[in-house]
Amino acid sequence: MAAPKKLMVTLKLELADGMVVRWLDDSRPGKPWKARVRSVTLPDGTRVAVDSTHVTEATVPVKGSTDRFTVFFMGYFELEPGDPGYAQVQGQRGVAVDTTLDFVDPATGSLAAVGTVYEVTSPGAKAQLSAMG
Repeated sequence: MAAPKKLMVTLKLELADGMVVRWLDDSRPGKPWKARVRSVTLPDGTRVAVDSTHVTEATVPVKGSTDRFTVFFMGYFELEPGDPGYAQVQGQRGVAVDTTLDFVDPATGSLAAVGTVYEVTSPGAKAQLSAMG
């Protein structure tokens, strides 16, 4: 039997399905905040950490709004045998998953406070996860 191998996991949330956030103060995405995906939660509740350097996030204004933005992203990460979620992800294609997303100030590393700086107005936006390996 062949030894288990790394899985390449793709993760995407398309613009049409994006997460909408409303800004509650005078700051904005890009001034200084940058969206960052931290983890995914699989349908069985298993949480898998995501290396944010492997996911490209984008934030665009909602048409006609000055304080609402749509967040979408695409990227990949690897899972090794023994990593949390490895067995659950193996062989999956197009699985809907929840994501944990933060807004970080790239210069300081500080996080924007949910409820003070922004709020998510579209809870339930699901990313798509697929694994190859």
